[in-house]
Amino acid sequence: MNAQNLLEILVNQNSHHDHITGIMTVLETIANEAQGLGLLIDWHRAVYGKPSALCATLPAVEHNKAISPIRTILLVTHADTVFPVDSNFQKISWNDDRSRAVGPGVIDDKGGIIVTLLLLEKLATLSSRDYEVKLLCMPSEEIGSPGFSKWLEAQSATASIILGFEPSLPDGSIIHSRRGNRWYEFTLQGPGGHAGRDAGKVMNPGSALASLISEIEKIGKPEQGSSTTLGSFHSNTNGFNVIPSEAIAKLDVRYESNQLRDQVHEDILRVIEKSAYSDQVKWKLHEDCPAMRLNVESIGLGKSLAEEIEKIEGRKISVVAAAGSSDSNYLYQPGIPMIDGLGAVGTGLHTENETLETASLETRAEAIFKVIAKL
Repeated sequence: MNAQNLLEILVNQNSHHDHITGIMTVLETIANEAQGLGLLIDWHRAVYGKPSALCATLPAVEHNKAISPIRTILLVTHADTVFPVDSNFQKISWNDDRSRAVGPGVIDDKGGIIVTLLLLEKLATLSSRDYEVKLLCMPSEEIGSPGFSKWLEAQSATASIILGFEPSLPDGSIIHSRRGNRWYEFTLQGPGGHAGRDAGKVMNPGSALASLISEIEKIGKPEQGSSTTLGSFHSNTNGFNVIPSEAIAKLDVRYESNQLRDQVHEDILRVIEKSAYSDQVKWKLHEDCPAMRLNVESIGLGKSLAEEIEKIEGRKISVVAAAGSSDSNYLYQPGIPMIDGLGAVGTGLHTENETLETASLETRAEAIFKVIAKL
């Protein structure tokens, strides 16, 4: 496999999360490569009219199921990016010695896809393997994989090990846990009116909801593992002298555990109930992503992976918590070893300076292969 050529093909194909044709082109390219390595191809559609998820399986080799059941190693990546089709950032570019590349999704997550394919290429050469390797490549990770959460949970329930190929941290470190997140949308409506004639006579949804959100933001306690952050706020008017008839606020909530998630939710409802507009405030969830906790079983796996990467790359690799969520959050299962951030190394994800350390494609695949080969 020519990793750099394939990366260029994947990056140069726009696969913004709204560009269904582009996403499917990327997924089909991956499927063709995987099939050439001997993987069995399957597809799972969560929502009609939306892209399917790719599920490709490298079967076990020379394994007697009568002696022990086949284990499953689960790998997860995603094909979509955050760069729309009308963005000026569409193509990959390399520096003179091709040690670095800049491009849309070059580390998030098309570099991660290349790492998984290089890993599968190595695993496919083994003459004996008492485990199957299952690759999940998702079409909509950047918007929370709507419709796929239950399917992802079912896939991970039978796994022996789960490996996520989101980008590493900028220093190359890998990830043992991630915060979960919820996106709340709050709406408050009123009669509207004239800012002069009706001031003080009618309820102003803008100021009322702003006051409510100010109280809700106090619920989050970052030092204790939770945060509540206002993302956007607007009304249905942009004038100076009009009392709006509707205001909408969007809130990002993060939590280190699902217990914290439930507590924050209860506190939000309590703030609403105590307000003067408890019967008028409407809310709904746009994202409901569970936390990926640190399993005791993940500690040894993370240590082994970090040590192998250190040997090959010659730099210190830590195994740490990450604030952002990914599809790995939906795959989390208590008691199953799980590490994320095993994809490409680089910087600037989600910006027009998204940059890949090219060598990390091979070094990460080699390190992970060595760990799996010892299982």
